[in-house]
Amino acid sequence: MAAERHNRLLMERDLERCVERGELSLQYWPIQRMADRSPAGLHLWLSWHHPRLGELSPWEFLPIAEEAGSAEAILDWAMRIGARNQLHWESYATTKPIVQFNMSARQIMRSDFLPQVAATFTDVGLDPRLAMLGVDCRSITDADVDRLTEVLADVNGFGMRLAANRLGVGHTVLPLMQQVHFDAITLAPEVTAEVVTQPRSRAIARGLVTFARELEMAVFVENVDTAQEWEMLQSLGCDFAQGRYVGLPLDLAEVTELVRDGNR
Repeated sequence: MAAERHNRLLMERDLERCVERGELSLQYWPIQRMADRSPAGLHLWLSWHHPRLGELSPWEFLPIAEEAGSAEAILDWAMRIGARNQLHWESYATTKPIVQFNMSARQIMRSDFLPQVAATFTDVGLDPRLAMLGVDCRSITDADVDRLTEVLADVNGFGMRLAANRLGVGHTVLPLMQQVHFDAITLAPEVTAEVVTQPRSRAIARGLVTFARELEMAVFVENVDTAQEWEMLQSLGCDFAQGRYVGLPLDLAEVTELVRDGNR
């Protein structure tokens, strides 16, 4: 407990300067179609290389950054660099991959969120239809629904795709889906972690796939690490997957090479 508290204090202290110190990096999880294992897109992954704590995942530091007021600068940096990277490899692609990036409800509800995104895409010259905003369902509260509905409707109008990320049970996303168009859902890791061994997990996953089909949404799965998980999730009707079984995160050079190979 003392170690966790110490690490949190280190992160709170250093978050403000992680952008200017060049400690952040972007990588991309490859996404494949489960029907034929063909490339289907990329999932942006933000890491923080902390000088004392080592490499930290976004789940470790972004919630702390939100509480400390540092998340806006970090996510604006990630959006800007990610858009530039995407434009870079598009010059090599005949079929342009869609890149998914995730944000919490709190960040999406910022008054300057969509203007900032629109300005970034316009400045870089990137088509918003090539990006998918993943809304972290676990971050949505009942109090968020009205404001979030308003912002996501504007995201629809901007042309960006939407995904309900980490969808499982007990999430306050269903009222949003009555008013906002979502292109996809991503199953929560709590649902898929035991899909091979637990009948209840399989039943929940099957039910969510049926729900998505009724609303004409694609089904994404993260953290697919074994052939058994792939086969089970494929049999349940999931459409797209990422994880160690698909491939490890790629840097910009590796994504560029992947796109080039796909055009040969």
